Amino acid sequence: MPKGSDYIQKAAQIADNEISIDRYGDYLSVSYTTESIDRINEFIKKALELEPDNKEYKYWLSCAEMGKGNYESGLKNIKELSLSYPEYLELNGHAEYPEKWFSSFYYPVWNEKTRKVPESLLSLPEEGMSIISLRDGLRRVVSFFRPVDASVFKVIDEKSPVELRFNYMRTPYGDVAGCYVLVLMNKKDWQISETIVNVNSCPSNIRDMSNAGYWLLRLLAQQNYTYVILSDSGSNQVLNRKIYFSAVIKRNLAQLKFQIESVTPCDEFDAQLFQKARQYYMDCFSLDELLRNI
Repeated sequence: MPKGSDYIQKAAQIADNEISIDRYGDYLSVSYTTESIDRINEFIKKALELEPDNKEYKYWLSCAEMGKGNYESGLKNIKELSLSYPEYLELNGHAEYPEKWFSSFYYPVWNEKTRKVPESLLSLPEEGMSIISLRDGLRRVVSFFRPVDASVFKVIDEKSPVELRFNYMRTPYGDVAGCYVLVLMNKKDWQISETIVNVNSCPSNIRDMSNAGYWLLRLLAQQNYTYVILSDSGSNQVLNRKIYFSAVIKRNLAQLKFQIESVTPCDEFDAQLFQKARQYYMDCFSLDELLRNI
């Protein structure tokens, strides 16, 4: 007997093959046919017949309805569902920012077998680590991406241990979160990728509110897994690791979630203030402290 997840997999296959995403600067364009979205819609409905209480399926169905052109009814469903599932951030964020909350259909496809980096990711900065949204099946998965020198792939492989850590700091200039991916190289040295995320601001002019730091980290904290992706600049070599959260990572993310939820973000972004907060963080937090806890 089929399971709900079987029908969701069929819907995801259609989305993978028949929804195209193009990037124009910071604007994403999503293209699909009415027939494609109709078939996705029908498979999600079949999944819901088997699992009528699955909140993810309900959300994805509402997004598919909006994609079919039934925008008002789809949004109405999302707003009603957000009241029934207050802890499910996709519903809450979408209900709060209906014009600026991108559903998972907008993001590049990714899974454990992916070895080619989408063009939309290659346009990201070549230095530092980015926290990004990808689509795994029909689910948004907040993930970690970093371009690295091709020589890195000589000292890491698919079996190299990978760890995640998060550190929150209230600075005199605002709240920030340090996010770290650690990859063991040559079986002895940890390569540390760091990004410092602004938490205090969800700028009103941002196109995709779901990728503002405040929301992105909260979405990450409700996941069970993530992807860590390292790629050389030409995307010829890719380390793609799906990481299910260990008990240590779950505790770390639970603490992060608690701290972020105490913040009420403002709708303006002060770049100079954030740079001061970032510098204060780097001056006060030692990577040696991070390594002591690995």
